[in-house]
Amino acid sequence: MEKTGLPSDAPGFIDAIASSFSVNFAVYVQKELSRLGRQLDNSQNEILNLLKHPNNLRELDLLILTEEFLINSEIGSYAKLDPQILPSLEAALVDFSVIKSSTATVREPEKYQDAETTHHPKKRLQSGVLIDGCHDAVNSHIARLNNRLRSIAPASEKKVTAQRIANTRLLKNLYIELQKKALGIEDRGKGRSR
Repeated sequence: MEKTGLPSDAPGFIDAIASSFSVNFAVYVQKELSRLGRQLDNSQNEILNLLKHPNNLRELDLLILTEEFLINSEIGSYAKLDPQILPSLEAALVDFSVIKSSTATVREPEKYQDAETTHHPKKRLQSGVLIDGCHDAVNSHIARLNNRLRSIAPASEKKVTAQRIANTRLLKNLYIELQKKALGIEDRGKGRSR
């Protein structure tokens, strides 16, 4: 082993890692195929189907409440197992309080128009409307969910996370529609604004 520059005990070390890895993978497969693993998959698939249901995808308030409920549920379950995730979930709740207050404001056109005049015109616009706190909060939450999507998790949980991302993006689009309505901006079709 002198030629490789590896310590003389490297092969034993690699063998030990390989052995542990194969045991870990075998346990993982057993867990996934076990009754509890199937129950987890079934419950995740049920959640996925509920999140995808078309009736639930056009109601802004329902999208907000659903995501807020899921965050609170994660605080009650995941955060107990891994306290390091708690600050991120608490930040998500703060983001959703911003989203709720922004939504309440945009539903009152006069109030929203007054609030919009306090921002620099033509600065930070998307689709012809101001990028306000709601946009920032939604983008932050999408980034948080994308980070979770990159973590090691069962495929069924990743599907639910991907659907949550899609629903949060839809939430943002519905909010933009409310902004346009409040500001009296007509939608000029489906093309991208520049």
